[in-house]
Amino acid sequence: MTLSPEKSFEIADETLQIIRETVVRASPIAFELWFTHVTGENPALSSALSRALEEQRPLDDHVAKEIHERFFADIRVASEVLSASGDITEKVSEIIDHVATSEKDFQSFGTTLRDAEAHLKENDDPSRLSEIVQAVSGATASMASKSEALERQLAEAGEELKTLRTDINRARQEALTDGLTGIANRKKFDIFIEELFAERREEPMDASLILGDVDHFKKFNDKWGHQIGDQVLKLVAQGLKANTKGRDLVARYGGEEFAVVLPHTKLSDAKLLAEKLRREIASHKITRKMTNELIGRVTISFGVAEIYDEDDIEDVIARADKCLYEAKRRGRDCIVGEDEGPFQEQMTA
Repeated sequence: MTLSPEKSFEIADETLQIIRETVVRASPIAFELWFTHVTGENPALSSALSRALEEQRPLDDHVAKEIHERFFADIRVASEVLSASGDITEKVSEIIDHVATSEKDFQSFGTTLRDAEAHLKENDDPSRLSEIVQAVSGATASMASKSEALERQLAEAGEELKTLRTDINRARQEALTDGLTGIANRKKFDIFIEELFAERREEPMDASLILGDVDHFKKFNDKWGHQIGDQVLKLVAQGLKANTKGRDLVARYGGEEFAVVLPHTKLSDAKLLAEKLRREIASHKITRKMTNELIGRVTISFGVAEIYDEDDIEDVIARADKCLYEAKRRGRDCIVGEDEGPFQEQMTA
């Protein structure tokens, strides 16, 4: 979106007014978030900001940074990838130049050898033969030196290309990883579940989805601060990751919500796993590291749904989310599958 100077100033004024009313401290990150919101360019970002306000979460630096990383990380990573790609292009151009120069050297060397061959056929003068041998010897030594130099240049270029490729892979991996917990982020979840649906169209298989939400997470943040809140999220992420298989995906779905995508898993087995995960997380207690003060036990609620042939992605997410809401309604720290109670009626209707 291209804004006129007048419109930019108008949006900036509105942004500053919102910042005065909503954030704890004005910062460049807060300005970028609310400026983007006012332009209407990113509805998902606007939704996240509105949700934070509805939950009465103070929009301090911590919350602003969390939201910013969710919606602007791809821009940073894309910039890194673009920069590394430019470096690779430059390095490949250097290699082409080296090879082109060497090709000319080889052509010159070939010409020297052909001239020597012609002179040898035409002359039998010993003194002339000595000159020819010296010329060929000098050209051979020069060519050997240039070949060694080319070999070194190509080896060095190969190492630099390997480093640049590593940089690109790292940037791509960062784009799909949640910075706080180290597990997959929402973008990776979206990619993974889309690929799973594509695989199921080619070859039918059982598959299920678990959605989880940390119980009373806001209370942890409000009472103990964001450091404890972060500790809770890390603990949950580690518990989920440690108790799932390599083929499964554990992702931070957003905020204190987590998702587990389970290929080759039917609903009954997914519910058993969800119960195992619930027990694992509930078995841990959070303590303040500095004082060893006991803060409390972390619990999580889960909703479980199976993926069916007629589903699209939104369908299964919606069903798992309804089951999660029902788990919250039942008192939290429990799991609800779509084959229970009213959900079972919906499935058989």
